[in-house]
Amino acid sequence: MERDLRFPQVKYLYGSFVEKGSAFEQLTAHIHADYWQLEIAVSGDLLLRLDDRELTIPPGNAVLVPPGVRHHFVYNDPGISFATAKFKTDALFPDLPAEVISSGAVESYFLAEIVHLLQQLPPEFERIIGFLLGNLFAMHYGSRRDPGMPKIITIINSLISRHGGRIRIQELAERSGYSRDYLNRVIKNRFGIPLKNYIDNELAERARRYLDYSERNISEVASQLGFPDIYSFSRFFSRMNNGLSPTAFRHRHQQPPLFKNLSKDQ
Repeated sequence: MERDLRFPQVKYLYGSFVEKGSAFEQLTAHIHADYWQLEIAVSGDLLLRLDDRELTIPPGNAVLVPPGVRHHFVYNDPGISFATAKFKTDALFPDLPAEVISSGAVESYFLAEIVHLLQQLPPEFERIIGFLLGNLFAMHYGSRRDPGMPKIITIINSLISRHGGRIRIQELAERSGYSRDYLNRVIKNRFGIPLKNYIDNELAERARRYLDYSERNISEVASQLGFPDIYSFSRFFSRMNNGLSPTAFRHRHQQPPLFKNLSKDQ
């Protein structure tokens, strides 16, 4: 039976933000038995030492360390600032490696929001940080598969994730190295819908999450998802949500109060 790595249940456990020039302890090599760690480099380079390799995390990037992986973070850069978040998932996924998350457009958004929240850390932020961590996990590991998952679907999911769902079928075909007809046939056989519907469903789900949890206005959400303007985004969203506009959706689904008042300029 396939694991669905695209939508894990995440429980946020602990987080902190270390300011530039602050004193902090350099941990020796250790293992987390049952939780994940996300380390975000805000300024300066982080160095992660594993048993078999070293990973450098430049500013704006992050690294996910799974349970059961022996690791040691090195904070030698005197100008470094970083954020840490620890969380549990609904399964341990022990076969997944520690990997750097590069700051693409969508990843940058979630990393920036996590850092912003970890700088504040009131208790009511825990659910929102958990949501953001779940999305990062899904974007980075969501295309991983069990042996039963066809390789081509792994490729499709990865390309859709990296392009925010706005990738066109022809571009998907060119980037994957497969024909449009073959890609469409694979998705149709696997999920019972055409490839275009599959891509639209992924994009609509991401749009709903942004409208539910992001403090950005609708025009900014449209831009984040790759739409040329708010009008094309509104038409798409209404078509995918039984005629409900983005504004009506946001009003119907109560936003967390913290996002209604949160400003990045605070």
